[in-house]
Amino acid sequence: MKQHIISLPHHPKRVIIISLIIAAAIGTFGYIEINQKPLNLYNQIDSETIISKDSNISQNQNLTLGFLSGGRIKSVSFKSGDKVKKGDVLATLDAGNVLGALTQAKAAYATAQANYQKVINGVTSADITVSNASVDISRAALAHSKENLLIALNNSITAATNAVNNNTNIIFDNPNSENPKLITNDISFTNQQLENNIVSERISMNQMFPLWKNELVASTVDSDLTILTDHALSHLQAIATYIDDLNALFTLYSVTEVSNSNTVIVSSILSARASITGQITSVTNALQTVSNAEKSLDQSQALLKQKTSTARPEDIAIAEAQVNAAYGAVQIAEAAFQNTIITAPADGTIVSVSITPGQIAVPNASAIELKTNNFLN
Repeated sequence: MKQHIISLPHHPKRVIIISLIIAAAIGTFGYIEINQKPLNLYNQIDSETIISKDSNISQNQNLTLGFLSGGRIKSVSFKSGDKVKKGDVLATLDAGNVLGALTQAKAAYATAQANYQKVINGVTSADITVSNASVDISRAALAHSKENLLIALNNSITAATNAVNNNTNIIFDNPNSENPKLITNDISFTNQQLENNIVSERISMNQMFPLWKNELVASTVDSDLTILTDHALSHLQAIATYIDDLNALFTLYSVTEVSNSNTVIVSSILSARASITGQITSVTNALQTVSNAEKSLDQSQALLKQKTSTARPEDIAIAEAQVNAAYGAVQIAEAAFQNTIITAPADGTIVSVSITPGQIAVPNASAIELKTNNFLN
């Protein structure tokens, strides 16, 4: 046997004859396999695919149909013995969520298409007019907020001067001089360091007020309001520290021989502190309003620039990619929706129906048997 096999290459006729025999055997086996009756489970989506694979399906073929997805059966439109036409909807699942996803996908696709066209076509003159108006409004709001901040800064020095002079001068001899002294009549203090701090703080304020006033007198809305605000808040905080030290001295470290004498002083000190706290809040809020107005103007100017600029290639590419992605999502959602429907792949007669509304369908399980009248085409 081994010798025969080895000798085959030397006998071409034998090789050809053996090859023909093998080919005939394979062809016969394939013919038998193709003509065996298959069990076809498919719905409307897969019918064309199956037809393309099984082009030799004969007349009066019995087909078994089923859902390609699971869920609760919503409707069964035909019964055994009914005649159906190709494309008739035979049964459906409850596709509420799937249909909702399809609706959302289509909406996203429409939005992406609109955005793509907007990028390609550019904005209209009306859009540019609206953006120009927005820039003008933002610019006016910024100017107004700067005016209010400048007013708040001037109010702060007035309120601070009044709080110091009207509410704390009574505690000093020569309060506005270079050498103010705490009044000690009927009062003795038990914290010398705190006394010294208060005197030093008062001297600093006497020097600070003229400089602060000159700075604000020379200021306009075109000045660097951020620096002016920083200076004002620093001055107000120094005054708040001075007042807090006074309050501590007269509430914690003082002894008086006159009943209720400290009560009046402390009340005046607390009034001054409330005024300074209010000014700190007012100036801080006015500065924040300016900051917000600046951001709003920047945003409106950036939007106007974007609208008046020619679409860049990368912007077009991004918009096109978004359209393609949205279209793909629609295709996926449509396929999922079609999987909830069984349609007749050809004219025929319903042989049997094994499902009823309300049941839970299992994917690819037998649901309806159809006897076709002609070739599936």
